[in-house]
Amino acid sequence: MTDINIYLALIMAVMLEFNPFDYVILIVLITLVLFAEMVNTVIEFILDSIYKHKYSQIAKIAKDMSAGAVLFVTIMTVISGLVLFGYKFL
Repeated sequence: MTDINIYLALIMAVMLEFNPFDYVILIVLITLVLFAEMVNTVIEFILDSIYKHKYSQIAKIAKDMSAGAVLFVTIMTVISGLVLFGYKFL
């Protein structure tokens, strides 16, 4: 999630007059994606420092799994965001 997307989501929430509970959900979703990205980056840095940028099947699997976790969190956040914003348009 880029900075512009975060600002856009928050601006849309203000324009759609979200209630406090909706704001909490939105902030938790944004935080969850940012946290997943940070954990993924840490895993990649640790594995790169251990394996010194050499190919390792174990490192590849670990990096793929952490990237998959980020993808899963992002997809679930998009679905939750669609529900969160979608009912305001109905």
